[in-house]
Amino acid sequence: MERRKKTGVLSRGLIITLLFLILFQPRNIAQDLYEGYYLYLGEYPVNGRAGWHAEAQGLTHDNSHWFITQRDALWKVPVNQDLDAFLLIAAPGVQRVSLRNIPQLATAGYDHFGDPSYYAFDGQGYILIPIEGGPPGLAVFRADTLQYVDHATFAVQTHAPWVAVDPRGNVYSSNDDDVVAVNKYLINWNALRNGQNLILSIAPPVPLFDEAGSQIRLQHVQGGVISPGGQLLYIVADGIHVFDLSTGKRLQRSTSGSGYFNYEFHPGFPKYEEPEGITIWDLDDGRAPNIRGQLHVIMLDNELSDSDDSIYLKHYTHTIYVHRDGRPFFDSQGLRAYMDVRGTPWRPFNTVGEANNLAWDGARIKIKAGSYPEMLTISKRVKVIAEGGTTTIGQ
Repeated sequence: MERRKKTGVLSRGLIITLLFLILFQPRNIAQDLYEGYYLYLGEYPVNGRAGWHAEAQGLTHDNSHWFITQRDALWKVPVNQDLDAFLLIAAPGVQRVSLRNIPQLATAGYDHFGDPSYYAFDGQGYILIPIEGGPPGLAVFRADTLQYVDHATFAVQTHAPWVAVDPRGNVYSSNDDDVVAVNKYLINWNALRNGQNLILSIAPPVPLFDEAGSQIRLQHVQGGVISPGGQLLYIVADGIHVFDLSTGKRLQRSTSGSGYFNYEFHPGFPKYEEPEGITIWDLDDGRAPNIRGQLHVIMLDNELSDSDDSIYLKHYTHTIYVHRDGRPFFDSQGLRAYMDVRGTPWRPFNTVGEANNLAWDGARIKIKAGSYPEMLTISKRVKVIAEGGTTTIGQ
């Protein structure tokens, strides 16, 4: 994730502060892995209608493919394909499976996919998709072939809009409204890998609390994902909520229309915009056309006819950028860049102090090589990275 990383030269005061943080901060804090993807970069596709737009529900990925769900279909798209390409279905490597052509689900009444997640076990990748229409539950598909494996019901749910999986293979889901806790299920992956039935065993749920520790009640829950380190739970519910998975306490919440953690949407008349699925995938290497960042979230623009729907895919990063000359780190290309805040790759801060003022627990500050004659104290858990050579701060 960190290319061209060099060791920066810091002032004595900053070194002392950083050493204090490293030596004395407790190590069981959710942001230690720097997975707070809160800085909004922009959108791509914008008003997209590439075939997967109609009733788009969610997305996930393996190492080289997107997996996207519509209400009644599952797509597999190579990461190097443009997600806004005309006739995407005809592009090399693109596959689409219709729910109605999966008899094990269709004959049981299932007619709705939700926001999926990906999990690999013993060399085999799986797509986990929440299903509705029949008894709310979970369907599992092979990631390589999109072949149906099995499905099982969520015993304690009346809806199944989303599913997330942690690094140990535990599954999380909830209803869509009045959500005060996230349900947790255990899967015997070894048994499933060896051809046995999918069984969801109920584990203790994760109660949800706001920043002050009071019980929270979420409405319109549509998506969820767990950070790669397994410490943060991102939930899409009238915006983006970020929870410490071990405690259930909310750490961050997106805004709508302003600020650095911006997820703007307009529900109801006349736009009927709806937050949908979410995934985490580091795409700063540029292999996904017109897409950067690590957190990617769908917004669906609903129309009277499903075929007239359109999607906006919003992208976020955990990195705050600093360049003393203000020059962009790289071009935004076709991504519609968010220009209302500083600190993005195309509108970096000029000073480290400005980045430090914006920083949150779990952020990274990437500083272009050069001299920054300033003194500062870092009081949050941040990772400081020098880009392209030696960075001197305080001289």
